[in-house]
Amino acid sequence: MFRTFIYNSNITYIKRGFCERRTVLNVIKKGDVGEKVSVQGWVKSLRKQKDLTFYDINDGSTVKNLQIIVQDKSHGKINVGSSVRADGILQKSPKGQNEVNAENLVLIGGCDLNEGYPFAPRKKYAPEYVREYLHLRPQTRRFGSLLRVRHGATVAFHKYLDQIGYVCIQTPIITSNDCEGAGEVFKVVPDNVDLLKSMYQDSYI
Repeated sequence: MFRTFIYNSNITYIKRGFCERRTVLNVIKKGDVGEKVSVQGWVKSLRKQKDLTFYDINDGSTVKNLQIIVQDKSHGKINVGSSVRADGILQKSPKGQNEVNAENLVLIGGCDLNEGYPFAPRKKYAPEYVREYLHLRPQTRRFGSLLRVRHGATVAFHKYLDQIGYVCIQTPIITSNDCEGAGEVFKVVPDNVDLLKSMYQDSYI
């Protein structure tokens, strides 16, 4: 689920147009100065100076934001919360961090802050407040980090169990929750208690 941007079929790179599209994490960690990159993400903050506009974007692959520098001032519709694609040259910032000097910045999905976008830049929100916006919750730093930790733990468990010979299967799931109210909750009991006990014993073999 938490390939949170528009990557298809679980592939990391998509060959299209300007260059290979990459994740923010890949550009920050493995990008080489001077190479052409294409990256997508949501605008987390922006700063305007005399001749330049600085956008911090994130696609959910890391907690860190990637800075995009744009010299063209014709991007007035791009606000915090907008989804964008940036094509440009990778360079080092004065602090030694990777950033993209954008030759092309495309607005994929706009975000009008006056129409109720719930998360302002550089501001923390209580979990109770964030829970009211389930469709936007993965974009927050805290919940995004939680999903990445869960992903890493799940991958590690599966890898370890696979290495020691276990087989992953998907069993039918029985739950006591009647979420939509259209069903009937029933009780599942063993037909033979002795058989159930023997199954418990066999499971330790």
